[in-house]
Amino acid sequence: MSITKLIIGLTLSTLAAAELSGCAKSIALQITNIYENGDTNFHYDYCENLHDGRGFTAGIVGYCTGTGDAWD
Repeated sequence: MSITKLIIGLTLSTLAAAELSGCAKSIALQITNIYENGDTNFHYDYCENLHDGRGFTAGIVGYCTGTGDAWD
């Protein structure tokens, strides 16, 4: 694991465990959007079958119906 991924993982873990202010939450979600969607826009209305064997992918973090994480 690279040091960058480790730092990002630790930072996001710390953020997840802490109560975030409105601004901090917005920044954390925008960072997530960059990695998931390639931009900082919120894609709450996104839903698509990517034909990758994981069913429909939806939401800002790509929950999948085929893996069950969209139902949790």
